[in-house]
Parts: sequence; C-alpha cells; structure tokens
Amino acid sequence: MAKTSSARLNAEDFARLPNDRFRYEIIAGELYMSPSPKARHQYLLGELYYRLRAYLAAHPLGTVYVAPFDVHFGGEDIVQPDLIFIRQERVKALVKDWIYGVPDLLVEVLSPATEMGLDRKAKFQLYETRGVADYWLADPERRRWEAYRLRAGKYRQVANLGGDEIFTTPVFPGWELPLASLWMPDSDEPRRGPAAAG
Repeated sequence: MAKTSSARLNAEDFARLPNDRFRYEIIAGELYMSPSPKARHQYLLGELYYRLRAYLAAHPLGTVYVAPFDVHFGGEDIVQPDLIFIRQERVKALVKDWIYGVPDLLVEVLSPATEMGLDRKAKFQLYETRGVADYWLADPERRRWEAYRLRAGKYRQVANLGGDEIFTTPVFPGWELPLASLWMPDSDEPRRGPAAAG
C-alpha cells in the first residue's frame, strides 16, 4: 500500500483514476494504491462471502457485497472494503451504481501491504468516525479474526479469535463461522470444499 499523491483528492478525481490491476481509495483526501490481493486473501474472502450469502438466503436480513465495489462516504472518502453488508431496510436508500452512505458492516482481509497504514489505521479511524456499526478484520497469514463494534462513538473489540475457533455475532443471529474454513490449506493439506453454512 502506498500513498501516491500529496494533493487532496475528491470524487471527481477518483472517477478519473485508471482502471488497472491496482485498488485505489481516497481517505481524507489522500490517495492510497494497493496491489492486487494474493491467494490466501482471496481464499478467505471467497469462503466468507459464500457462508454469508448462504445464511442470508435463509434469513433475508440484508445484502452482502464483495470487492471491488466503491463505498462513497461523501466528500474526500471513497473506499473499496473487501466485504460489505447493508441491512435490508437500508439497501434501497444506499445502493445505486455504487454505495452512497454508511454500511452496517465492513470487513477487511489483512495483507502485509495494507495492514498497518490502511486497515488498522486510516480505515479503522474512517469507519469509526463515519459510524460503521461493525468492523471485522481477518488475518489469513496469522489465522486470526478480530471484530469491533461501535459503542458511544468508539470501536470496542468484541472478538479476538483464531485457529479453529467459532465466531458468532448478534449481527447475524444463529450464524456460526468456523474460522478453520477460512484459512487456505497449505500445499500438503487436502483442500476443503465449502461446507454448509449455518
């Protein structure tokens, strides 16, 4: 991840950025450019998206979207979270060609290029300030999972799990996420197909 410009940018500038293999985001007017994600990142994101889609098909609480998909918070803040959830009663108001407003849940899959400067700092502060109720961080390298919930305007950590633990959340009642399903098997491990999502 790299900041690529010292000038403050906005939505008009964002629309003129090239359509290439990089991910471009603007936070507080600063342009961030990230390389395309690697295999462990995409494996985790695919598993998580599959399991949430399966749950929401049976429990229509809202809609889940996967990157690349722009979230326009307004002004100088435009990001592409890895996964986005919006409650059903808010979908029509927020989702046009892209998302305009504050989603209910955002998820970022960590990578060495984006973890410290972007996902844990710039985006953490942006999502907290903008009022995103829930923020999850998934680390495919360390096989760790963190969940934060907004309370009195500040994020409080509500989960810090790893390995083969099970994650549950009041955001999706009755849903269980076996974290072991998210970690891409090493080359000498058998690959798991998607299991039934609860």
